[in-house]
Amino acid sequence: MTTTTRRKYFRHPEYLCDFCEERVTDRLIHQSETGLLLCPDCFLYFETLPGSFEEALERFLLGNVV
Repeated sequence: MTTTTRRKYFRHPEYLCDFCEERVTDRLIHQSETGLLLCPDCFLYFETLPGSFEEALERFLLGNVV
């Protein structure tokens, strides 16, 4: 088996974005300070949100709304 054949079968681990549930490889996934896993698009969206709204949305996604 050649090197190129071996690479063909190698798959990077995939994760689900906690916000949109899109499958993302480990090379593209972003982890927030609270542990949320976000795809690049959702990560950029979160960065544009006002601080209080971002915190509330993170708490909601984590399941800790109080």
